[in-house]
Amino acid sequence: MLFGVKAVVVGARRTRQGTGPFVVRALRAARVDVTGVVASSPESAAAAEREHGAAGYDDVRAALAAETPDLVVVCSPYRFHLDHVGAAADAGCHCLGEKPLFWQPGAGDLRTVALELADRFDDRLLDVLTQWPTVLPAFLKLYPQAALPPATFAMKLGPITQGAAAVLDAAPHPLSLLWVLCGPGWIENVQVDRGGAPDLDLRFDYHFSAGTTRSRLTLVHSPEPPRPAQLVIDGLLARRRVELPAYHQFLVADDGREIALPDPLSLVVAAFVRRAQMGARTDRARLAAGQTHLETLVGACGTVG
Repeated sequence: MLFGVKAVVVGARRTRQGTGPFVVRALRAARVDVTGVVASSPESAAAAEREHGAAGYDDVRAALAAETPDLVVVCSPYRFHLDHVGAAADAGCHCLGEKPLFWQPGAGDLRTVALELADRFDDRLLDVLTQWPTVLPAFLKLYPQAALPPATFAMKLGPITQGAAAVLDAAPHPLSLLWVLCGPGWIENVQVDRGGAPDLDLRFDYHFSAGTTRSRLTLVHSPEPPRPAQLVIDGLLARRRVELPAYHQFLVADDGREIALPDPLSLVVAAFVRRAQMGARTDRARLAAGQTHLETLVGACGTVG
C-alpha cells in the first residue's frame, strides 16, 4: 500500500460517457491507493486490471471482501447504484457515487430509500459526485457583481441521452448548484416544452427560506463531445469551453473573458477524500432532497426504466 488510504472503483472502464478512468486518476492524484477495480464481466475486469494496474473483479462484494478498502467510488450505470452503494455500506466503507445517487423504479419512495441508505453509513461518509459547484468560484471571478441567492437561474446542457433519461442524466447539475446558491428548498410549478424534439426545456420554481429562484434547464441532445454547457445567473452568462483531446476546461463570459478551470472531477474527489479522513458525516437531508427534486423533474418528462 503506497499512501495509507485504499480505494476500489466500481465501473472503472469508460464505454460511452463513464467517469471511471478519470476517477482512478483523481484518486491517485489525491494520494489514494486504488487497489481494486470492478467491471461488468470477467473480460472487462481483465481489461480494467491491465488499464489501471489494480486487481480486476466482476463482482463488487468479492472485490470489497478481498481488498478491504477505506472508500469506494461508484461509477457504474445508475440502475446498479443502489446495490453498489449498499455494498459499500455493508463493507464499512466511505462511498462517493456518481450522479444520480440511485434510480431504481420499484425500490420505493425515493426520499425514504435515500434516508435509509444514508443511515446505513452510520459514521462513514456517503456523497454524490456532482462537479458543477466547483465552477462557482470561477463564475464569481468573471461576475463579481452577481447577487446570491439569485432571482433567476438557468443551465443549458448537452446530454448524450434523450427524453426523460436526459433529465435523469443532467438535472443533478442544476439541482446541486441551486442547493449551494440558495440552500435547502423544494420544487414547484414544473413546465416542460418539447418544442424541438429531442430537446427539452424545463422551467420550475425553486423555493427556499428566503424566497424563490425562477429556474430553467435546457437540454440539447449531444451525442459527441465536447458537449455544450452554459450557466446563467440573473442574466449573467458563462459557458464552458473544452479543448480536446486534453480536455482542458475554461469558463467564458459573454464578453469573451475567460478563466481556466481546474479539473472539477479531481477537485470533488480530493475534497471527498479529505472530508472522509476528517470524519465528516453524511448530509442526509441534502441526499434525500436531491432524490425528491430529481423525481419531480424526471416525472414531469415521462418515465425512465
